[in-house]
Amino acid sequence: MRADASALKRHPDGRRLATLLATVRFLEGESVDDTLDLLDLLMAAELVNKAQNASNKEKVRKHPKLAKSAARLGVAVEALFESDGWGGPDEEVRVAEVWEALETVISRADLRAALVLVNENVPPADAADPDDWRTELVGRYTTVSGFLKLLPEVISFGANAEGTSVLEAMKALPDILGYRSRLPAPLIPGRLVDADVVNGPWKRLVFGHPVRDDGSVNRHAYAFCVLEQFWRGLKRREIYTDASTKWRNPQAELLEGPQWEEAIRPNALTALSLPTTRTRCWPSTPARPQGGRRTADRQPRRPGRRRGEDPPDRGEGDRGTAVPGGTCGPAPRRCGA
Repeated sequence: MRADASALKRHPDGRRLATLLATVRFLEGESVDDTLDLLDLLMAAELVNKAQNASNKEKVRKHPKLAKSAARLGVAVEALFESDGWGGPDEEVRVAEVWEALETVISRADLRAALVLVNENVPPADAADPDDWRTELVGRYTTVSGFLKLLPEVISFGANAEGTSVLEAMKALPDILGYRSRLPAPLIPGRLVDADVVNGPWKRLVFGHPVRDDGSVNRHAYAFCVLEQFWRGLKRREIYTDASTKWRNPQAELLEGPQWEEAIRPNALTALSLPTTRTRCWPSTPARPQGGRRTADRQPRRPGRRRGEDPPDRGEGDRGTAVPGGTCGPAPRRCGA
């Protein structure tokens, strides 16, 4: 990259072509790195962070109304529990009597308004994760709609088993964003999207709560659902691009096959003081007593063998089993064998 045009002109044709090819590949990697770095910065600082801050401010603003509505519902529930002890053991309390008791502490209109406010601001009880900041994120759709149509087509991405479904959904986004729907914006038919990609926190925003009768989905929410998972997959390297030097697949640089077995494995095992061949461990031979011959009491026994009985012969193909306290090496041969 530091050579000038005059130096390049003096090179032979083959070297000149190789230099130009290397320059193009280098610039391609730099441009891909810059693009994905900008995407990472956009998601972390401009979108997710600002959406979370806006959501926190909205929580603070709505807290007084939400607390007041929750207190009204609490009074109604308390009056409902008190009605459980009315009447005798065989007498059932009528619903009209319960409503009369409730309306003495809170009107029916105030109770209904409190219930609506709580349902709008509190996620369902079975929600895995609150979707409050994601609601704010959907409102920034115009920020990402332009490059979402170009990113999967300009840069070639790959993925491992965990990121394949998200990558396929990302590649299908340009067609989904360009689809002309007859439904009210931003709704599109549910058959266009991959429902398996929509995880727990996004289901309420994508499919609606409750789910719409016609099966339509929110285009903006689905786009951000796929984009968020795509971004997190990039950071975990579940999704990668080989053209990049920073966002590439780290497993692609690992050696395997003949490159590892012939060139690297022996040196690596030698540096770690490990044997370069596969061996099995055998029992250590007990030391002979000073008298010369090993006594029967010191001779190791195995279950099912009588004292003083010789061990059975091993076949040449028998590698034996690992024995604690033994030595590593090929199978020992008997004397005279």
